[in-house]
Amino acid sequence: METIDADDQAVEAILCIERSRFSLREKLRTDPERGLRIMHQLMYESDTQCLHVLRMKQRVFLKLLNTLKSYGLKDSHWVKAEVALGMSLKILGHNPSQRSIAAEFQVAQWTVTTKFSDVINALCCLHSDIVSWKREEPDETPPRIIHDKRYFPYFEDCIGAIDGTHVRVRVGGNKKITYWNHHNYTSMNILAVCDFNMKFIYTRIGVPGRAHDSKILTYCARHDNFFPFPKSGKYFLVDSVYPNRRGFLTPYRGEAYHPNHFAGRRPTTVLEMFNNRHSSFRSIIERTFGVWKGKWSILEGRVRYDVDMQEKIVAATMALHNFIRDSNIDDIDFNDADETENYEAGLEGNTSPSHDDHGVDRNYDPTADAYMSTIRDDIARNIWDDR
Repeated sequence: METIDADDQAVEAILCIERSRFSLREKLRTDPERGLRIMHQLMYESDTQCLHVLRMKQRVFLKLLNTLKSYGLKDSHWVKAEVALGMSLKILGHNPSQRSIAAEFQVAQWTVTTKFSDVINALCCLHSDIVSWKREEPDETPPRIIHDKRYFPYFEDCIGAIDGTHVRVRVGGNKKITYWNHHNYTSMNILAVCDFNMKFIYTRIGVPGRAHDSKILTYCARHDNFFPFPKSGKYFLVDSVYPNRRGFLTPYRGEAYHPNHFAGRRPTTVLEMFNNRHSSFRSIIERTFGVWKGKWSILEGRVRYDVDMQEKIVAATMALHNFIRDSNIDDIDFNDADETENYEAGLEGNTSPSHDDHGVDRNYDPTADAYMSTIRDDIARNIWDDR
């Protein structure tokens, strides 16, 4: 009998603790309408504040909200869709803890977690549609080439650029070896293809950071049916860690390449002049990465999520990147990147090494394909003759 009483007392004590915790959580939510007020101000009052907090202008946000509703994002009893999206964009854009977002929007932390997951899943569905290559587009020379005498007609068959970039991940145990990269931290190595409008047209997400860029590209080109392999005569610009194969144009190895190599002087040989032009042209992928990582701080800040969620976050932010660009509404980050070819948004460890050979995959034959070597030599001679 005494044992039963003791057990009952223990259960009652536990229930009292849980009731007090629940009561405390309820008291913290003293202003349940705060989230709606915050979003109303951002959506309809200050466009500048909306851009700062949500990383996009009001018209883009409203369009995104309607779009994501068609991908399954909806109101719940406690949280409207616009509040869920607003909380999620603030997490993606500024990388605060979910606890701080819960306090700011006066909702429970589990609500933030649930709604963030809902928004990320909707954005991943959008990614499947918006980060894609329309096979009919690359037939014509991009306007950005035609209207720039530095690149036209020399690179008239170029349809974009390819590079890899690292995004930090949190892993433990034996996985650390696989994800440990040459920058000395754990990451995913993401292969991306962009067009000359700074939009992603293909991405390979989730490859452990130890993998080399050239191996990732080789695998995607051979085995991924969605890889935008160039049609006959077309090609992508790549840096020197990739092989100079059909469809992929590299610079000349062993020659000056990066802008800092030409500091205070002009190119003095055919090969240097080609490399200098190739470098400035290929900067489109660096600028694309710069805008993407600069706008969504969650990609470069403290890692708060596991690998699976981090993969979804990468896909979601790339979808947001393209969505903002497709809106055709002025965006300060894209505008800054448009105005300078050296825009990097202060990225740390942005991409894999390029001109130096420290990252070259020695197990992959780097011998240039004769076809692309001929194209490269012809372009180099024409640029040199027209100097």
